[in-house]
Amino acid sequence: MIIQNKTTSYIEIIVLILLFMTPLFSFGEVLQLFWRSGTYSQREILTPFYIKALKDLLVIILFILIIRSILISQKLNTYVALCVPLLFIIVTPIFTWSLLQQPLIAVSGIRWLMYFILGILLIGYIRNDFMNNVAKMLYYLFLFHFLMQILEFFLVRISMVIIF
Repeated sequence: MIIQNKTTSYIEIIVLILLFMTPLFSFGEVLQLFWRSGTYSQREILTPFYIKALKDLLVIILFILIIRSILISQKLNTYVALCVPLLFIIVTPIFTWSLLQQPLIAVSGIRWLMYFILGILLIGYIRNDFMNNVAKMLYYLFLFHFLMQILEFFLVRISMVIIF
């Protein structure tokens, strides 16, 4: 197996793991809705830090694998070659303004933006069978999310107050 195929398979595995683990990334906040009474604040981080850090670590590994693959193959999809500079032109002034106004929001914005860049860079790795696997995973995640919404509707107390 050549390096490119190994890298592609690693990228696909990490993407599927990230999709599979999606419900874990905010389970603490969801559990609070079911078992706590009183107020719910989005400022509280109830999911353990190591679970959120695991997601970031997997995304960084994925990002490194994609960049490594692009550097080894020395090929860049034309769509990616057009989107990344355009995204940079749009985001740079917004990020600069945010950095001057609220540095913590700017840092969280980088974390948020990383997923968009990752999605653009994944364009060269999408194969039909991989997309079928992603579609199946998203289908099951949708069903799980839908079930959680129904449970939340019936089990969460009406008197709960949400604080943003």
